[in-house]
Amino acid sequence: FFYPSECSTHGQLAKNAMIDLCRPYYQDNLNNLKLIDVFKYEYRSDKVIQCYPTKSFSYKMIKEALKIKVVDQLNALRYFMVDLIRSLIPRDQTRIQYEKENLTVYRDIKLSKE
Repeated sequence: FFYPSECSTHGQLAKNAMIDLCRPYYQDNLNNLKLIDVFKYEYRSDKVIQCYPTKSFSYKMIKEALKIKVVDQLNALRYFMVDLIRSLIPRDQTRIQYEKENLTVYRDIKLSKE
C-alpha cells in the first residue's frame, strides 16, 4: 500500500507543477483562474476536503486525468492528490485493521429507497 507521507515530491515544486498545468487549461475561464490564484496563495493541506467540491478546478482536473489516464497530468496533480489521500486515510488504522472494518464512500450516486 502506498502511504502519501512517503512521497518526497510534496513541496513548492509540486505545487507549481499543478498550477502550471491548470492555468493553460482554464485560460478562458476567469472564475477558475481566480480559484487557482486563491489556491496558490491560501491553500492549506488541512483544508483539502473543502477545496475539492464538484465545481472546483481541482476536482475537474483530477477527474479528467483519471478518466483518460494521463500519467503526466496525474503527476502534476500529485501535490493536491497527496493531501486528498492523506485526508481519507482513517486516523485509527490499527483499530480498523484489527476489526476488519470497511469504509464505503459513495459520491455522485443516486440511491433508490429500496
